[in-house]
Amino acid sequence: MKLLPLFLLLSAMCWAQPQVVTAGDEGAKDPSFLTYRQNLLAAVKRHDLAAVSAALDPQIRYSYGIQKPGREGFFAAWKVKKGDPSLWKEMEDVLVHGGAFGPNGEFVAPWIYAKWPEKYDSLDYVAVLVPKAPVHARPDAKSPVVAEVGNTMLKLSRLNEKEHVGWTEVEAGNKKTGYIRNNVVRGGLDFRAIFEKKNGKWRMMTFIGGD
Repeated sequence: MKLLPLFLLLSAMCWAQPQVVTAGDEGAKDPSFLTYRQNLLAAVKRHDLAAVSAALDPQIRYSYGIQKPGREGFFAAWKVKKGDPSLWKEMEDVLVHGGAFGPNGEFVAPWIYAKWPEKYDSLDYVAVLVPKAPVHARPDAKSPVVAEVGNTMLKLSRLNEKEHVGWTEVEAGNKKTGYIRNNVVRGGLDFRAIFEKKNGKWRMMTFIGGD
């Protein structure tokens, strides 16, 4: 019986260990998908609207039922023809961060979305994608560093309701809060894509963010 408290203590310590976030990519398991993704990424980088359009399913899902469905609505929603570069940035970010095959042969990207740790609510946490990143006291790279984190899950802090472009407010442990650059973290509700192979050809079926 004396071992029980020790067992409980060790269990609590194990549970308290931070989640290690790893990068991964199963794309090479299917050479046809790998080629498709490489071509799509190249098209995105050169802002080739026709080539990207051809890589999408004609009825691509990109919203929760508000906008016009399909390719035309997709590009209109992103304001691509008006020169808005947002789509190219977001799509490239999804394509370069790996992914995993699902149970029905679909490919889900990025990796962190496909493998999001179930015990972390996607509304409350972000994943740090790099081995080492500073958390600053303020949303300013010149402000003091309150912590350094890497390849882990961080809880979002909501002490300040104001949003700061390029920064995410997080809890950095030891009751410290601060700001981390957006380009080194991803949330479970950030943009993601689902690809399926239809009639021998891969197509992007979904490109969506939020919930």
